Amino acid sequence: MANRTQRQKPGPAIAGAVQVPDAGVNRGPAVGRLPSMKLAHNLMPTVLISPEGAVAQANLAFARLVGHDRRQVSRMWCSDLMLAIVEDQLAVRTLMEYTEDTIELLHGDLWVVNATLTVEPLGMPFGAGLLASFQDRTEHPARVAEVARLRAT
Repeated sequence: MANRTQRQKPGPAIAGAVQVPDAGVNRGPAVGRLPSMKLAHNLMPTVLISPEGAVAQANLAFARLVGHDRRQVSRMWCSDLMLAIVEDQLAVRTLMEYTEDTIELLHGDLWVVNATLTVEPLGMPFGAGLLASFQDRTEHPARVAEVARLRAT
């Protein structure tokens, strides 16, 4: 794991997933920020995955879901957070196969978070990455205790 966290994220592919090259076509100012805008305005835990399997960006809800701050999450790789990912280079393909399924995420406190995955592939001009959203399905001890208390009354 030490080797994985010391790797440098590839710059151009991540930048390409967020920035739109002009190429002489006027696409308007908001087009290049589309994934970032979706992250910022999405209340569900959402993360932007680069084609190489790096976490390019994450919203605050995702950072809280996995028990890290946004800065920490943006320096991680998919295999650091998602137990289904064996190789980071295959992260996009693997997550596409698991769409609408429940997957396991590793929380910062080393417990497993179960979440339903929804993916949105990002084609050109955003690169071959994807936008992944998660719905928490974990039975947290506090929630289980509260439900038991309510049923007892």
